Amino acid sequence: MLPSPHGHVYYTQFYMLAFALGQALLLWAGYRRGYAWRPWLVLLAASTLAFILGTKLIALPLADWPAILAGQPWPTDPARSVLGGAIAGTLALLALRRWLGFSWHVFDVFALPMCLTLAVQGVGCLLTGCCFGELAEAGPAIRYAPDTLPYLWQLQRGQLAATAAASLPVVPIQLYSLLLYVGVGVVVLATRRRVWPGGSRYLLYLGLVLAGRFVLEYWRDPAGEQVGGATLVLAGVALKQVQWVLLPIALTALGWWTIRIRQLDQMTVATPPLVQPARNLVTVAGLLLLTALLGPGALTLPEVVSVKATLLLVVGMEAACLLRGYQPRVAYLPLALVLLIGVLTSQKAAPDSTRNRYFTFSPAFMQGKYDQDLQEAASSGGCSGGGGPAIRRAYYHRYQVAGGGISYTDADDPDGNRRLFGAEVLMGTERIGYRELDLNGSFLTSDETGHANKSLFDLHLFAERDRVLGNAGTLGIGYRLGFHAGNLGYRADDARDITFTERHMILSPDLMLWIGRRDRFFVQADMGRSVNGLGTIGSTFSLGSGFGQTHGSFAQGGVAFDEARLGITQKATAFVSGNVRLGNSGLWVEPYAATSFSRTHRLSLRLHYRLPVQGSNR
Repeated sequence: MLPSPHGHVYYTQFYMLAFALGQALLLWAGYRRGYAWRPWLVLLAASTLAFILGTKLIALPLADWPAILAGQPWPTDPARSVLGGAIAGTLALLALRRWLGFSWHVFDVFALPMCLTLAVQGVGCLLTGCCFGELAEAGPAIRYAPDTLPYLWQLQRGQLAATAAASLPVVPIQLYSLLLYVGVGVVVLATRRRVWPGGSRYLLYLGLVLAGRFVLEYWRDPAGEQVGGATLVLAGVALKQVQWVLLPIALTALGWWTIRIRQLDQMTVATPPLVQPARNLVTVAGLLLLTALLGPGALTLPEVVSVKATLLLVVGMEAACLLRGYQPRVAYLPLALVLLIGVLTSQKAAPDSTRNRYFTFSPAFMQGKYDQDLQEAASSGGCSGGGGPAIRRAYYHRYQVAGGGISYTDADDPDGNRRLFGAEVLMGTERIGYRELDLNGSFLTSDETGHANKSLFDLHLFAERDRVLGNAGTLGIGYRLGFHAGNLGYRADDARDITFTERHMILSPDLMLWIGRRDRFFVQADMGRSVNGLGTIGSTFSLGSGFGQTHGSFAQGGVAFDEARLGITQKATAFVSGNVRLGNSGLWVEPYAATSFSRTHRLSLRLHYRLPVQGSNR
């Protein structure tokens, strides 16, 4: 007897493990084949989303599909069938393969990872007791503890006494399914060196898996079949409904495989796809729009995080390529549209102020400029005397950055005790140009006489803690600890040659302290989050207020000071920022603007979308 206590989470644990394993194997397989990350991630996200939805839709009555697809809530604990996932995933690959530039060989990449994924998931089914077999008359068998599906069904049928310590022995059909997936994976692995037309191994995998499932259905209890468990008699042959579906698909797949491997004239070399940014972004927008149309409960939290993180990663890559000049400026429009759709969509309504645990997705844009002056001494003039006038150069730093982050928050209420852990990645470019000035500060040239383009990268890890002091909550205090790492910015190092530049920072601390009341008035000081570049060491001092709002919105303003050793002309810069919730949604907007009213300016925008953890409340 397997120990299956009431309230166990075996299925969920192994489902998440299988999900993670499958994604990791597919990423590795794509890397080994030399696929460009951007189209490959889009295809993975699309096939994964189709597989997840297919496993659930096939187990729902067809009469419920229109309401479900129109945005009605999904069942709280929907049944699943891998048959629906296999069909939907295959259709998604067929629809997007050519659009994204992949050859038929891309199907073969999925064969072995899917076998191993299904095998791992089979362990969860075995321990849980779902998909159980019929009563075992002989041979290997297994008993299940009370409150499991086999036990409850046998009790309902009168096959089991209410005081029984375990179920009657049943055929371990889940174990046989697990062995089937492993066996098919061995076959796929053993044929990896055979030179076959693209897609042949996927047809072999699909045909063998479905044929094996057809045979195993003879020993599966109808109550253990999630879809099509009723018997249907056609032409005098009695089979389960699901078997009537499995048989023709399996024969078609195996027959097509037989034909394909004999078509020597269709042998092609697997070539990596060309990157097509416009098609990538259109596909991402379509997938995010699809998730927006689905009702609450369509995807679990791990599924939402996995799919949306992959899609937003693609958007971040496209943004980085855009800022490096690989794409035309007009790409800003679809890029902004995709990000907006991604942030606004979710399968659950965003949390209100009673939610206390949530993930936050935060795409970000940033651009600005600042100056750096270098003094060049006057020439001595040599034997003839009359040295030249001393001049200096004004170096203009212009930067554009895009990226995003994710954080997890556990809070008692928006303005009370709170713990937050997050990470953010920003990428972009910095253009360094210069003009010459005389000692009076007048420009000696009308245009830039040189420039250099440098890449920017910032990995930002941080943790925040807010606490309410006193029973009445009249005073609060909070702090942030973190760091920035990467190519955070550059400084011109030589007044004579723009090419002599070097990183002025690859690591910067991120420290913050505030005290007061977020909804009324608070004072805040930061270090490592200044207005110039990504992570130039500096400090800010600001005042803020929520203007009586209790849902966490606030505005603040102050002054930023940059470290003098960087040679930045303006040592102090005024800035304003805020964090505003849009209505009762989970969307928050964080604008930021800074200026010295002369030669330093910066604008940035972050969008925060909160996704509640299931079961969280005040």
